[in-house]
Amino acid sequence: MAPLVETAAGLRANHSNVDAMLADHGGGFGAVSIAFFAAMPIVFLASWFIARRSDLYQSDVALRRRRFALSTARRALDKAARSSSAPAIGAALLGYVADRYNAPSAGMTRADAVARLHSSQVSADVVNEMNGLLESMEFAQYGGMAGVSIDETTSRARRIIDGLEKIEL
Repeated sequence: MAPLVETAAGLRANHSNVDAMLADHGGGFGAVSIAFFAAMPIVFLASWFIARRSDLYQSDVALRRRRFALSTARRALDKAARSSSAPAIGAALLGYVADRYNAPSAGMTRADAVARLHSSQVSADVVNEMNGLLESMEFAQYGGMAGVSIDETTSRARRIIDGLEKIEL
């Protein structure tokens, strides 16, 4: 290795092509850099929106109950169908209405559910169908299961819940 030598001629001693050394090498941003910097505000806004939405769901119990009312009712109906329990089908319907209205589900009665549906301008056919189904579930609960088909009752309950889901309560 050659020893270091100090020269008085400047950079010329180290580089032989002075024009190439002084040429503009275009130290600007490339397309990838511009895309990266442009994406940062979008990523920030998306993260902020997701965090805000998550906070909203965590703090608003009524919103969470309304949002998950359908899936909760479907799970309850599936469980009721497996156990062949007519009262559980009625409880699933009442629980659905309670969740949609953010009302206590333990105290929801057939009369309460019908009154809430009437006050929300739900069509009389849907309200009467639900009232009739809940009434037959009460008869099955207190008068015996004679003449009650769990599969047919479960499918009726699913139709009622699906119909109510399409209506803004």
